Amino acid sequence: MNALKQFGFWLTLFPVALCISATTSLMAFVVFLISIAVNRKVIVLDLFLVFLLASFALGWMRAVPEGKEYVVSQVASYVVFTFALRFFYVCREDLLAFILKLTPMAYGVLCLVYLAAQLYIGYTYEVGVLEAFLLIRLAISDRRRVLLLTMFIVYMLLEYMISTRSTPMIVAMLIVAVFVFRPPRRPMQLFYIAVIILTPAYGFLMYHWDIELDVSGVDDNAAIRLEMIKGATSLIGVKEFLLGTGLGVPFRNMDYDYAFSHPLLNSFHDVMQVSNHNSIFDFFLRFGVVAYILFALIILKAGSLSNILSPRSYALVFITLYNLSVNAYLDSTRLTVACAMLIAGVFFACERTVPRAKQVTSSTAAAHPAPT
Repeated sequence: MNALKQFGFWLTLFPVALCISATTSLMAFVVFLISIAVNRKVIVLDLFLVFLLASFALGWMRAVPEGKEYVVSQVASYVVFTFALRFFYVCREDLLAFILKLTPMAYGVLCLVYLAAQLYIGYTYEVGVLEAFLLIRLAISDRRRVLLLTMFIVYMLLEYMISTRSTPMIVAMLIVAVFVFRPPRRPMQLFYIAVIILTPAYGFLMYHWDIELDVSGVDDNAAIRLEMIKGATSLIGVKEFLLGTGLGVPFRNMDYDYAFSHPLLNSFHDVMQVSNHNSIFDFFLRFGVVAYILFALIILKAGSLSNILSPRSYALVFITLYNLSVNAYLDSTRLTVACAMLIAGVFFACERTVPRAKQVTSSTAAAHPAPT
């Protein structure tokens, strides 16, 4: 069984740049089968799979003929995410041991492999499983931290140099901000909670704020994302607010009065296939505020976050939040395994930065009671 787990960990480390959607889907299915072999009991994530299957069936029945072919692609990323997260959950103790066991040399070789894949294929992803492993390692272990931290920052800067995206630079800046400047824990926690709670209101807040043309002069990607969110918000009525738009319908309204024309806004294929690049908002859009409340409670897991005493753990928290908020991490089949690993890190790694110390102290005190 341990050999199966180890195989699963190495499999998820396969560079995303070399994958296509079918590859990552197969990868997630394989690790899902491993998770079933490890733990056959029904867990909460299995119930979420049932919810996704029911949403798929309902979306298929309600979709117009030309929309039926997109139902599978719209639900696939959520299924892949759940498959991967189930594996990381049931194997979490061995996963943490695996992450800690990898030497700086092993991480360095993996970084070089990832960089070589990016140079060969072209920059195709933001933050993958390797980066999540490094962030978790930095959060839960002091051993060789300076070396690994330096390696990670250099790696992200090299990613930035070979890409056309700002994400690697922003990730590097977040790491430096948390590890070097160590901002107070309470404001970081409140910011994280506020983003999760307020994201469903994002579209309504931006709806009447016409700044796209001004923003486009600075960053075209930011401008198109604003237009995406506005077009998606125009689809939300009372029923959609409560229960979501469902599957088999567009991510955005093709008839919305956009500030500028763009295929991602005006092409039927693109509005059915390409998400709004805010995975938190898109979950609310698809499934409504009722499902989003449950999603938010799970993501926040406020009890665990309150146990994070070390500010360095918030590098992982904020990078997860950033990628969910500005990229298609939960809506792209290729990226959802990495998304599952990031969220697994928040849940299963960060919360251990406090209990371990307390448990060691308690165990020592019990084994060696104070003399009377």
